Amino acid sequence: MSCDGRCRPHPLAKVLAGRKAAITLTSSGRVADWETVRGLRDDAGRVAAEHSEGHSSFPVWPHPRYVAACADHEWAGNAPAATDVHAFLAEWLQAMASDNLSLAVFPTPGPHGVIVSAPELAATQRRALARYE
Repeated sequence: MSCDGRCRPHPLAKVLAGRKAAITLTSSGRVADWETVRGLRDDAGRVAAEHSEGHSSFPVWPHPRYVAACADHEWAGNAPAATDVHAFLAEWLQAMASDNLSLAVFPTPGPHGVIVSAPELAATQRRALARYE
């Protein structure tokens, strides 16, 4: 997958080596850069990830190449879906917070990524967007 000129190489291993805050901040910064949140969808709508604890979360990525890496594994057969970051904050995260749903930020093939609450991701994303205002 080619880069659209606005992205810089970001080694996946470096991102995965970080802790929850580092992964969330990195992803939120990239989403702010491109003003788009990426996810996966199937015929029924957005795809949720099931956890061993029985909880579900909605996976989000900052760039389509990361979505593609996961769509080829455990989420094979699902299509990438893009959402404007402002609509994501105003509609998606607000609704997810009301329903007490979580998000899987930057999941990768295997047991990587971090689970965050909708309010936590909204606050981090708003801080990242504020750098551009």
